[in-house]
Amino acid sequence: MHSFFRYAGLICFLFSSLFFQFCNTCGKKSVQQFAIEKYDFQQVAKMDAKSQFYFLKPDSVPMVSNDTVYFLLMPKTKLAQNSLSGNGNLYACDPVMPVTVALGDSMRIETMDNFDATHSAGSDVSDFFLLYEQGFIDSGKMVNNYYPLNAFTRQNQMLSFLHLALIKKPSFKNIRFKIYVYKQKLNDGNTCETPVLSFF
Repeated sequence: MHSFFRYAGLICFLFSSLFFQFCNTCGKKSVQQFAIEKYDFQQVAKMDAKSQFYFLKPDSVPMVSNDTVYFLLMPKTKLAQNSLSGNGNLYACDPVMPVTVALGDSMRIETMDNFDATHSAGSDVSDFFLLYEQGFIDSGKMVNNYYPLNAFTRQNQMLSFLHLALIKKPSFKNIRFKIYVYKQKLNDGNTCETPVLSFF
């Protein structure tokens, strides 16, 4: 009887060793690090009563006073590096989420055309925009959250769409916007331009 348990224990030990050797093929955890290179303008949209976006044509953007129009920007990313981290072994069942390197730490928006009587082409119109994201409260209900542009640092590592909410209707019909994203305050960054948007 003792021999049986001794051999059974040996078999279990060998099996478990082979199993974990098979699973543990990468040693330390390998982390993929992505860098956001820029944002591209994708869509202009409005939101229905169920908080669902519906897309608009740039040459036909309905907007009334106290209305909101959304710009959807898609980040373009590249693989920055694969790195090893941690001292533990990584097994097949242990997921490792990719790390995203932020594009910048601040944002500013200019109008490329006359916006209203006091904001000519080249003016800063950042105050007319908010950052938008959907969230959920403890009950599971979806809520709409809005933040000023100076809260950009809390959203700039997302790999999904970046949503900008225009909250003031331009006085002029045809408007283009230039969106600046800066690194290290105002020292470095890149820009994204919208197409001509025709408001009515």
